[in-house]
Amino acid sequence: MNLHAASAEELARSLRDASQSATRIGSVDLSSLSHIFEHTPEDMTVTVEAGATLAALQQALAARGQWLPIDPPHPEHLTLAALLDVNANGPRRAGFGTIRDYLIGLRVALADGRLIRSGGKVVKNVAGYDLMKLFIGARGTLGVVVEVTFKLLPLPESEAFIQARCDTLEGAERLIAAVLDSELTPSVFDLHNLGAPLVEASQTVHVADELPTIPPLPLRGGEGRGEGETQVGRIASTLQLFNSSTLTLVLGFSGARAAVDWQLALARSLGFTEPATLDYEARFHVPDLPPPHLRSVLPSRLVETLGGLGDVPFASRVANGIIHHRGAPRSERRDPARRETARQQRAEMELGAPSDLPRKLMERVKATFDPTGVFPVLPW
Repeated sequence: MNLHAASAEELARSLRDASQSATRIGSVDLSSLSHIFEHTPEDMTVTVEAGATLAALQQALAARGQWLPIDPPHPEHLTLAALLDVNANGPRRAGFGTIRDYLIGLRVALADGRLIRSGGKVVKNVAGYDLMKLFIGARGTLGVVVEVTFKLLPLPESEAFIQARCDTLEGAERLIAAVLDSELTPSVFDLHNLGAPLVEASQTVHVADELPTIPPLPLRGGEGRGEGETQVGRIASTLQLFNSSTLTLVLGFSGARAAVDWQLALARSLGFTEPATLDYEARFHVPDLPPPHLRSVLPSRLVETLGGLGDVPFASRVANGIIHHRGAPRSERRDPARRETARQQRAEMELGAPSDLPRKLMERVKATFDPTGVFPVLPW
């Protein structure tokens, strides 16, 4: 059963009917729920319907010199509801965090047709239980988010990216240590082996002009992973575009122009001499292909883990210990049993569910919010 509602109230009625008949919902179209209800620049908050795309919201906020500092893939297609459902984020996570750091209010349609609110419209709000966090990353299994309130940040005066190339992981590890020991505070701190074209001119950019159109990490569902010869061919041809022989460490800085310029100068003294962009993200996360594998490790074990991947293409978040890669690590290619175990572990990780999660507790939460099974089952 697929739902298309013109209002939150209509959606709630449809969900109530589905619950009473124990009918599972296949999809919910929120495209009609895309209005910005209230943007209060002086309070740096915005309340908006969850069917609005992230790109549309960013464009409206930029007109008043503000932004929601989250840069997940394909913002022009990513609704705010989907953003919360999968807890999507991008390379600026190193400096700005994730969506849970900016969510202050939520309105959700539950399976029984109730419309509930959690949080509020002001930043300092401590009343009641913090139910909002349950819906972040829940993948639509607990309810349908119909309205959100975010706290915002001013658009930084400038933003710049700079990079250094390394021949070995050992060299990259030394450079990472130098950055961590310095006074640098990067908003982007990535290591990849994708190869990147040189940027003709260096320089900082005015983020107010660039943010609404910057294409960050593409977000895809995961359906059809590994199915079909055509898809396999596209994956193979895509991987041929990557040059995995050189490692590239990317830093990004955001803020006042003078502060960004100072950090750029310090980064150059450490060996970051090439201007950079975030284009490698868009090239790696191809919209028509399944998403890459995801691993999450301690930042201190990032380089060690990358060494175990072998020659597969990857893009990693140094500050957060997050690794996206395409293709199986060398050790798994040699050992089928090990490959199957690793495949299961990756599947759980990619769904946000490490193998040691308290599954019984999660099942009880699911049963409380969706006793008749209207929404999708838990994906792990």
